[in-house]
Amino acid sequence: MERPDVPQDLRGKRSVVFGNLEKLLDFHSQFFLKELEACWKHPLRVPHCFLRHQEQFSLYALYSKNKPKSDALLAHHGNSFFRRKQVELVIRWTCRLTCSSPFRG
Repeated sequence: MERPDVPQDLRGKRSVVFGNLEKLLDFHSQFFLKELEACWKHPLRVPHCFLRHQEQFSLYALYSKNKPKSDALLAHHGNSFFRRKQVELVIRWTCRLTCSSPFRG
């Protein structure tokens, strides 16, 4: 978050804005979700997934502790910036999807 288009008050505050969100995403996408999905035919195995990864759930405590700081920083300095970025991404993805989709007759 050192780019020139980032508001001055957000620069250098990536860890405050996002906290450990990337670690949570990695945990869920690489491990937990796959294990839960593998239990769909055997629901009694679900609790074992939670127990196997119980230490990883401490990531939520850290996330929850950081969330008020992140929300306050974004409310004062970042909401309009991230809204603009969202719109840019939607436009970009729409263009990609439109350009990559075969024409249907």
